[in-house]
Amino acid sequence: MKRTTILYVGLAFGWLTACSESEPLSTPTYTVGVEENPIRLQAGIGDNPSTASTRALEGHTALAGNTAITLRVDGKWKKSESDETSITKYTTATAVSDNDDDHINALTLSPTLYWDDYGTADPANSLNRTAGLTIYGVAVDGETTAPTVEDNQWTAFPWEVQTDGTDVMKKDLLVGKLNLKFDTRNANNRLDLKHLLSKITVNLTAGKGFDGSKFTTLPKVTLTGNVGAGTTGSEYAITKGTVDLTTGVVSSSTHNEDKKEITAAVAWSGESSDLQNKATATALLFPKSVFALSNEAIVAKVEADGNIYYIKAAALRTAIESNSNHKESGTPVYHTLSGFHYVINVTVNKTDIQVKASIQDWDKIESQEVEPEVNVQVSTGSSTGSNMIGNWFDLYYSIMDNSGFHFDGSERKRTVNKGTDDSWAIEGDAIYWPTHTTHYFFRGVTALTASGQSLSVTLEDMDSGNPYVTVQNGPFSQYTSPSNLLMGKPETGDGDCGSTDHTPVNMEEKGICARTTPIGLTFRYMMSQVEVVLSTDVSTSKKVHLDAKTKVEITNCYTKGNIYLGSMKAEGTEPRTNYQLDAGSDQSHRLSIILPQGLTFSDTEGTKKLQFKVTVYKENATTYTDSDIDDIYYADIAPIKKQDSEDKVAPEGKWESGKHYVYKLMVLKSGIEVVAKLTDWTTVESSNEDVWL
Repeated sequence: MKRTTILYVGLAFGWLTACSESEPLSTPTYTVGVEENPIRLQAGIGDNPSTASTRALEGHTALAGNTAITLRVDGKWKKSESDETSITKYTTATAVSDNDDDHINALTLSPTLYWDDYGTADPANSLNRTAGLTIYGVAVDGETTAPTVEDNQWTAFPWEVQTDGTDVMKKDLLVGKLNLKFDTRNANNRLDLKHLLSKITVNLTAGKGFDGSKFTTLPKVTLTGNVGAGTTGSEYAITKGTVDLTTGVVSSSTHNEDKKEITAAVAWSGESSDLQNKATATALLFPKSVFALSNEAIVAKVEADGNIYYIKAAALRTAIESNSNHKESGTPVYHTLSGFHYVINVTVNKTDIQVKASIQDWDKIESQEVEPEVNVQVSTGSSTGSNMIGNWFDLYYSIMDNSGFHFDGSERKRTVNKGTDDSWAIEGDAIYWPTHTTHYFFRGVTALTASGQSLSVTLEDMDSGNPYVTVQNGPFSQYTSPSNLLMGKPETGDGDCGSTDHTPVNMEEKGICARTTPIGLTFRYMMSQVEVVLSTDVSTSKKVHLDAKTKVEITNCYTKGNIYLGSMKAEGTEPRTNYQLDAGSDQSHRLSIILPQGLTFSDTEGTKKLQFKVTVYKENATTYTDSDIDDIYYADIAPIKKQDSEDKVAPEGKWESGKHYVYKLMVLKSGIEVVAKLTDWTTVESSNEDVWL
């Protein structure tokens, strides 16, 4: 005897088979008029025997109580050598609900059919004593109304499954056939009904990232071969076909055009104390549905707590390859079979976020020499800087709304630590995307020490939706504040998020949605370096006296301001004034860290601009006060061009963060000649490993 087999391999499928074993039967006596001789039957769900016999019931199940079965009973009455009449009668059988056996049900027939209806009492009719009756049955388990079958539909019965997730099992068509002989009429004659469609069950378990390892709402499961917003070309589920109720053969090949997306019926299946930990999705489809063209083929889409997940066919194909029923001439067939149940077990984990980042050093660009009309920024940084961003940094992640970037310092700030292999790991529990449509902005903040260690940076106004770091101008020093202030963000440009599950949006404006591909955090220095190199012509009468006390100022300059975490832009906070560049001990070089700002501006007094103001003192100066001034020179900063180029040093008309602007001012009796050099500060890049979402 064949036994029931169920196979689970990560995803699993099962089937039921059995066959009969004949037992010797005695020939009962029959006296016309003494016995009414009604046709008595039992029924259950299992294999269909071709002959009546007593069989073991392992793997067979009873019908739900009051299930209604449409019966067709065929027989022949041979009234004479020349008169053999075929007789077909119909009735409805009902499964007894108070059945004590979980394998079979007793049936009541309405109307009752009798053996005498087929001429069994006629002494001349030996046909039904030897050949017997052929009984066909069709039902849906649990349905109290039997399927309606027209006379011409018994060999081509149209059927269609539910695709919207409602009443799925009301389309679970059961068909059976029984050959019943008169001489065995009082035995346990069971009509075995079998499932003709294919069934897919997806068992879902909430895993990492779900609060309390529970789903918030009931997940949605769709049988589909399409990814994302695709709607055509990949659907695999055949949803309608015809059935020969006399043979149990399903014909679905002519209905390939009826391939559709099927929404499964989903219900909680967890324990009562942990109900929302597990859910089960069930769907029916027709045999010959090709659901696994490759290991990467999509079998189902799961929507759980705002995220979308795709189930691929790899494990299912492995299970199929190990099953002999799914082979033709030794070759696996990757389509659904009649009466097979495919079970897919899935643990759903939210995608976590990982971080990778790096920084490059300043890159200098020199400007050409010009006459003094200059407004230029000098890149802050040093060509000998470190190609790293320290041993950790603060990671902020936020959703932006109309009121700004809400970087919550307690809930949306994490520390990211650097490993010995230059890998980066978020401290504490993993961060997960709350939904696949949520778009996050990521920002990193850190400051560096000379030894390559990281320093914490305090953000102001965290609850305003626009937090910032307060900075001010000062001498440039590579590893002191604010020269060492770094902020990083993903370099998304004008690209959209590329989502296939929702309308794509511009990532620069709306942030980045859930993904498993890496996203890089690029760190940049947030201040500008402005450097002035003074020179004069010592060989002519135009020479001026330059020394370490020669004063170089920037007029109309912001000296303090805020750098905002969301926009990574600077904004001046105090009235503009003159700022003196740091001279140190070098008589020719002046270098300071400057708040990024525009080089021209307008106010109620009219258009103003930033200028270099060079105060030259007399050669014999002793006090370097106003009485010792020899001359004052001015140069507009904005028009200054790059060295050996017609391009402006500050093409956007402003000093930008992370840039080192070097201006060469030749101060002569006739005026000032100006050359400037523009230098990119360290560029922070992420080695393509970056942020996993």
